[in-house]
Amino acid sequence: MVRLVLGGDGVIRQELAALARSLGLQSQVTFLGQLPRDGVREAMWNANCFVLPSYAENFGVVLIEALATGVPVISTRCGGPEDIISDDVGIIREPGDETGLGDALVTMRERPEPDAGAIREYAVARYGYSTIGPSLRDLYCSLLERR
Repeated sequence: MVRLVLGGDGVIRQELAALARSLGLQSQVTFLGQLPRDGVREAMWNANCFVLPSYAENFGVVLIEALATGVPVISTRCGGPEDIISDDVGIIREPGDETGLGDALVTMRERPEPDAGAIREYAVARYGYSTIGPSLRDLYCSLLERR
């Protein structure tokens, strides 16, 4: 059985719950509500994939967080995700392409079991402290020298 688990308490939560009921899918959709940081991590550990169907993202840190937990991702080409996601760790679709997102979910489900360790290594190699930290430190130091 396929399950949809939604985290967060956005303005359309009630509308989505009503839609799930009207489609007879309420037993397959879980609304977690607002989650503390450790709750988000726990939800990602329990997920088979993470989906971020945005129209605009300036970066998409949540995608990196999902990858760091070893979860493959699906997102949209909307400004940031396309720089984070490679074919090895996820799927990119166009914003507003509901059919494409559905197809991506089917593709993700039909793929062999993802290698959580390799996905995590991808995230750490690209966004871990040893990669990003020295660059940020050098940037901050150069800015302080200009003062």
